[in-house]
Amino acid sequence: MDKLVVKNNITINAPAAKVWDALVNPEQTKKYMFGCETISDWKLGSSLLWRGNYEGK
Repeated sequence: MDKLVVKNNITINAPAAKVWDALVNPEQTKKYMFGCETISDWKLGSSLLWRGNYEGK
């Protein structure tokens, strides 16, 4: 089975530090990703886990 790879490019009109914080700060990700937080060590090739509750569970 082939490995699934998703790639996308966008332009964001904001300072890089603010964008990075929005991606890696769990308190920020909860604001735009349905209450989910990010869990990762943010090293190249590392996994990214989105953790949150679904229907209160």
